[in-house]
Amino acid sequence: MKENPIGYEWLRRHYGLAVIERHLKSYTGGLVGTRGADTRITHNTVLQNFNIERPANENPALHAVVALKREGVEVAYFRALSTNPDFRAHVEQAVRDKPTSKWLRIVWFLCEWLSGEQLDLEDCRPVPYVKILNEDEYYTCPPVNSTRHRLKNNIIGTAAYTAIVRKTPALSAATPEQLGEKTNAVINTWDAETIARASRYLVSRETRASGEIEKESFSKSKFIRFNEALLRAGKSPLTKDNLITIQAIIKERRPETDYRLEQNWIGGSQFSVELPTARPEYVEGLMAGWFELYECLAQSEIPATVQAGILSATFVYIHPFMDGNGRLSRYIIQEALARNQILPPGLVLPVSNGILAEINSYYDTLNLISAKIEGITQYILDNHQLFIETENQDFFRDLDVTEYTTWLTNVINRVTTEILPKEIDTLQLADKLYQQLDQALDLSANELRAVVTFVLQNDGQLSRRKGKRMELSAEEVGLINEIAEEVLGD
Repeated sequence: MKENPIGYEWLRRHYGLAVIERHLKSYTGGLVGTRGADTRITHNTVLQNFNIERPANENPALHAVVALKREGVEVAYFRALSTNPDFRAHVEQAVRDKPTSKWLRIVWFLCEWLSGEQLDLEDCRPVPYVKILNEDEYYTCPPVNSTRHRLKNNIIGTAAYTAIVRKTPALSAATPEQLGEKTNAVINTWDAETIARASRYLVSRETRASGEIEKESFSKSKFIRFNEALLRAGKSPLTKDNLITIQAIIKERRPETDYRLEQNWIGGSQFSVELPTARPEYVEGLMAGWFELYECLAQSEIPATVQAGILSATFVYIHPFMDGNGRLSRYIIQEALARNQILPPGLVLPVSNGILAEINSYYDTLNLISAKIEGITQYILDNHQLFIETENQDFFRDLDVTEYTTWLTNVINRVTTEILPKEIDTLQLADKLYQQLDQALDLSANELRAVVTFVLQNDGQLSRRKGKRMELSAEEVGLINEIAEEVLGD
């Protein structure tokens, strides 16, 4: 059957845009992460599944219109096309032919906004303003009027850096807008004293679990300083200096004082590459755009989990430091939740516990984009050094993070309704067990805390081996287990 591609697929083929390969929809038959995959689409398939009529001619501007109508806004395509002289000329002609067409005005705006250069066109004559993104289909930022195009730009981000999150059925079902209600429902079941006791406990749990994800423990001083950083999250805007400070806590022995100047990558081992990150000379510019994205989100009414998903995912893909990026991304999640006042001051949602419980799907979800970027990046891995041959700056600018945001929202929901209450129940039981043991045994505070920890970690019993290590007698171990059974069985 003769191929007859349209829309974004036609544009990609017509202009050879490797940069947009990663955004091809699943129905195109593309093989995600397969370098050089022959991605194709047939006219009959499109007509059958989407009832799309092919443009009357091969004008690229009309293919762009079809793509916007039927496949949605993919900013990366337009960033790649916006500086192409042939595409710009076709857009100019198409707009002159239909100067008030909503879809052509969007194409026109995207070309100028992303390239920073105007087309040879007069300003649009007065017609009603329309929004670029349909707010029933996308999360959006407060619109900014473009008088020249008679459009309201509500894309998340700026021309330097954008993000897309679609209101898919799966994300809508995760109800990101209701997170505050869920946390309040849980918090309101506790008294003020319990909440006060829970604050430090939850912060400590988050710190420990975030380290466990990376299979790295914190020293005592690092643990304390990271706890303090979590308690400050959301109280002031996130800045480059903030990130460097947190990174220095995470990597106490080898802190970094600026963004990386070397190439790094994410991989299953030192011999494999799952994500070839941005070349080091691009990191400063990408992070400047990322902070503009952050400011846009901070001024929006986008739900906290969606903000957390956008910021943490895009940050980890840029990978601006040599090490510690994963833990920083989870700090950024806490910052977004705290800034949106999801919990009372001093309380931290133990999100890392939820991620740790679903660690495989965490990596699988991040890999949905990583594999696509890897598939279009030419690189050499030699003697544990990675050399990126592709100009890959734009690979990280305009990501659609709908899947990751959906996953993270579901994790946070489970943390709120399951893990958070369980953690507080554990805290209350630990307090009660400590008090009962303190009355029955002549042990120091540190020894009592150790006993409580061992009991809770071992299904409510202190093992003989742990008791022996603490130099407890068989009678003392037996008494501890009797008390534990009584307290924990209530």
